Amino acid sequence: MVEKKASKQLSCLLHCNYTGEERRLYPRLKAFLPVTYYTIDKIYKEEVTISLNISCGGVCIITNEDFYLGSNIYLRIDLLDGNYPIIIKGQTIWKKEIPVYFSNSVNYELGINILSIKNGDYNRLSNYIYNYLNSDYPYPF
Repeated sequence: MVEKKASKQLSCLLHCNYTGEERRLYPRLKAFLPVTYYTIDKIYKEEVTISLNISCGGVCIITNEDFYLGSNIYLRIDLLDGNYPIIIKGQTIWKKEIPVYFSNSVNYELGINILSIKNGDYNRLSNYIYNYLNSDYPYPF
């Protein structure tokens, strides 16, 4: 089991071009997946975006909405595998402003920690990440 974990972490380092010490608990996969999100703390409003990367511990998405750190959020993520989307309840743990060129507006990268996910969805996500990190494909589209 230790060898598989080290292998996954090495694969993640190779795919993510990360050069520092790996501190993550879960391997992270660069993946541009369709995401629908809505907040728990605000009035219900559903928005569509994409992920930048994903792991079994969290996901990074792009949004044009500014969130407070600690905001609760639901995500519906399509793994593009022909099955139903996975549902995640998460919390924003970091954000980064991204300037929108030729505009006065900004977008945000949001780091979302997974608070809860159904066992079946967790298994699908884990297998999805593991399969891509251990394949010849650089990352899924």
